[in-house]
Amino acid sequence: MTTTQSIRLDAKMLRSRKKAQKCIAQLSPAEKAVYDRILQGKSAIEIAKELRRSPFTVSNHTRKIFEAFGTQSRSKLLAMLVVPLSATE
Repeated sequence: MTTTQSIRLDAKMLRSRKKAQKCIAQLSPAEKAVYDRILQGKSAIEIAKELRRSPFTVSNHTRKIFEAFGTQSRSKLLAMLVVPLSATE
């Protein structure tokens, strides 16, 4: 990888990370709790049990998380986050 390519990649990851931080800031505390558990790979049922919420409530929070990030699935959400969050660590 050339220096120019590396700089472009770093800039792209920084923009992605800033976008993710803005999306996370929009979430309510309950949505953030669900978001954290989605990142841990937990299922909706596991999240509902852990947070002592109904699966329907977890589903609603998940939908709002997807809306905030502009995606429609867990896999797409995780794909958006893996590069910006792991590249800086």
